[in-house]
Amino acid sequence: MEDKGVLTIASSGILYGLVTVGGSLLSKGGFSVLDISFFFIFFSILVLAPFSLKKDWKVFSMMKPNWKFFLSYALVNLFILLSQFGSLSLGLNPPVVALLLYTQPIWTIIFGRFAFKETITSIKLGIIVMALIGVFLLMNPFSLLAKSQSPSAGGLLPSTNLLFAEFLALTGGVFLSLWVILGKKGRANRIKEPVSLTFAVRTFSLIPIGVVSLVAYVFRTGLFLSSSADFSFDLIYLVLFAVFAGAIPDYLFYRGIDKVPATQAGVILLLEPVSASILSVILRISVLSWLQLVGGAIILLSNYLVMLERKKVQSQSETKVIKS
Repeated sequence: MEDKGVLTIASSGILYGLVTVGGSLLSKGGFSVLDISFFFIFFSILVLAPFSLKKDWKVFSMMKPNWKFFLSYALVNLFILLSQFGSLSLGLNPPVVALLLYTQPIWTIIFGRFAFKETITSIKLGIIVMALIGVFLLMNPFSLLAKSQSPSAGGLLPSTNLLFAEFLALTGGVFLSLWVILGKKGRANRIKEPVSLTFAVRTFSLIPIGVVSLVAYVFRTGLFLSSSADFSFDLIYLVLFAVFAGAIPDYLFYRGIDKVPATQAGVILLLEPVSASILSVILRISVLSWLQLVGGAIILLSNYLVMLERKKVQSQSETKVIKS
């Protein structure tokens, strides 16, 4: 059963690679961060509704007693979307955004300690340090230093924007780890049906992003439904983006998470930055420098070591049970 869960989560990780790539294309097409975030949630809810109600028509009654959990989950989801699409709108390459987001297993180790009483060993601390070194290299510090010291008038601003974009993506990694933890708790303790859980989470996620978008629209800030984007032309693309980069991978994740430990699930989802990198190269959106490739490889390696450590601990626990 665990192998099936691993395969399901791996499939979701590959599809999640479409998020940063699709978000980058939409940003270049004139869509704002709020535009992308709102329709990413809204269209997925419309598609999920009939499937969820068919599976369990009592889904709304189950959402009511758990509204605090789902609302907190929605806020975490909101911060992930805003940090992810925000960093893309500032011009950060999709592979870099995905890799910085997937520092999440580092934070999952820490949050897993409090949520599931998972032990933080000296080996895990060493892995965290390794991952942070990878983050440092991925952020291409020497390139940023060269830009900031450039005598040209525009030298400092792009560097500052890039640093802020990288900070946003890194912050998204913290919230993504909470998303993994809460996803496991939601699947285990609340709504068992993965379609209904996906629908419930996305329905509650629409509340905060909807309020922010409505305020932005009412006060004519230009941050939502701006005239620079052609919604009539890209409507189909927005729907496909919401379904294949959002609803389907979310469903696959919730379907497999009850069979896989939270830490291991976080590592398996590292297929997202790999998928995003490959798609970015194919679509000629961006490429990574050799230093960034080294940093990304270190992050992936550190998270693979997390999985090995997790298996080692599980094996030792099983051995103790057998001996006792």
